[in-house]
Amino acid sequence: MKRIAGAGFVLTLGLMAPALAQDYAKFVADGHVELRFDSFPQSDLKENERLDVNLHGDANLGFYLTRELSLQSTLKVESVRDPRPGRDRYISGTGLFVEQLYVDYDHEDFGLYAGKFNPTFGIAWARLPELLHEEFSEEYETTEMIGLGGSVKFAPSGFGRHEVNAAVFFVDTTFLHASLFASPQANDERANRLSNLRRRDGGPGNTGRLNNFSATLDGGEFEFAPGLFYHLGVRHLSRGRIERKDETAYAMGIGYRFEFSDGSVLTPLVEYVHFDNFEGGIETANMLTVGLNLELDKWAIGVAGSRRHITVASIDGPDVTDWMVGFNVAREIGHGLELGAGYRHERIEGVHSDWIRLYVGYHFSFTR
Repeated sequence: MKRIAGAGFVLTLGLMAPALAQDYAKFVADGHVELRFDSFPQSDLKENERLDVNLHGDANLGFYLTRELSLQSTLKVESVRDPRPGRDRYISGTGLFVEQLYVDYDHEDFGLYAGKFNPTFGIAWARLPELLHEEFSEEYETTEMIGLGGSVKFAPSGFGRHEVNAAVFFVDTTFLHASLFASPQANDERANRLSNLRRRDGGPGNTGRLNNFSATLDGGEFEFAPGLFYHLGVRHLSRGRIERKDETAYAMGIGYRFEFSDGSVLTPLVEYVHFDNFEGGIETANMLTVGLNLELDKWAIGVAGSRRHITVASIDGPDVTDWMVGFNVAREIGHGLELGAGYRHERIEGVHSDWIRLYVGYHFSFTR
């Protein structure tokens, strides 16, 4: 089945070959990196109390053969191994890996792509500061899949602009999944991302076949409500070798971008996601995220709360309700640099914890 995905990759490139006659070669890069100081000063579970200094960032790279046809890649650096319980950590456990590598054809009215990519599903994790979605809306962000997909764009007169996106895929277990610097293996109890992920390690979507899919509809820019935007999505992940069931999830998100005369922008957002057979089990889950972003001159302020309720079969124990509330403040200080700070209080599996983050970030972009 991996050969089918590879054939799709080659077919996409072959279909676009006539366009290569244009002399348009261009390289575009943009991204960011952050040095984070994460402090957990108080927790019901004392082993959670620690200082974790870590690096996090990504670089989006695009080599354009024409205006429409390109090779896209995302390199990511982040912690791939959890810290030791109750121990402070300084940078260790950080890995560098290829999150995406795919051929993309992006026309004015439609698009095609094939390779290793991040399928579309949900928007809260993309629109809120990371501190405010980690372990919640981030959990349904779909990444590092191999397959193919496409999109169609349309704009009914007076009724906004919309895009349908659909893809079939499976979890990447090729050499592209390897990480540098830190490379956790299957026997590493602190691994949160395996460097040598295999089919037998299981996981929803880890099937080696194109029997997983996502389909989304996004829209906005309505004449009657210029700032309104929405997202609807469905995602199906077939069970891997250790799961009991296939997981199916449904997402609904809506928000409004209020733009004021002084240049400030206020964006409230609500997203609800329902899971059948959550994470390949027999449980159902519901997650609600409510957020508010304020952009004011060089300041960016975010406030959000999330609630996740997991309905557990009676033979497996009581239902589980997790939640978090928090805020994040960031300021641009020039030359691509940014300073930020945030706080959140969370309750996960009955354990209350406080989380404080200070960070310095650097944003970059260039074209050659």
